[in-house]
Amino acid sequence: MPRGIKRRAKAKTEWTSHHRAHLLTGHDHFGRAFGGREALDLDLARAAWEELREELLAEFIADRPFERPAAWWWFDAPEPRREATEGEDNPDAENWLGSPAWWANHRERPEADALASRGCEPFRAYLTRLGLLTPEELHLAKIERHRRANP
Repeated sequence: MPRGIKRRAKAKTEWTSHHRAHLLTGHDHFGRAFGGREALDLDLARAAWEELREELLAEFIADRPFERPAAWWWFDAPEPRREATEGEDNPDAENWLGSPAWWANHRERPEADALASRGCEPFRAYLTRLGLLTPEELHLAKIERHRRANP
């Protein structure tokens, strides 16, 4: 009687806090995760995201509902965020968190909120438009609508 083929379990990579932070924020300040912008190891980042996706998404959304981590924008976002400025959309434009790359230069400035209204579709609008809100986010949105309707 033939013996069954033994298959070795795929060895899991030990993902560090630096890997997790890079997937969440998109930044690898000290080169301890997947590398900087010029030398980003997308294959390794994708493997980590595949393994950590559910856990990281749940944690991230619990802290920041209606937003998504950087790796979600890199690997899972179905389309870029829409530009709110006049002019043609450039589907080949480089993106930062699903928005045009120029937005990355403004995100830390005090006037960022004003620029956001003119520059890019808000995260919440994007997720709502594409039906990507989690049940928890839908519940939060329902509570917010109820509070606005009944002050």
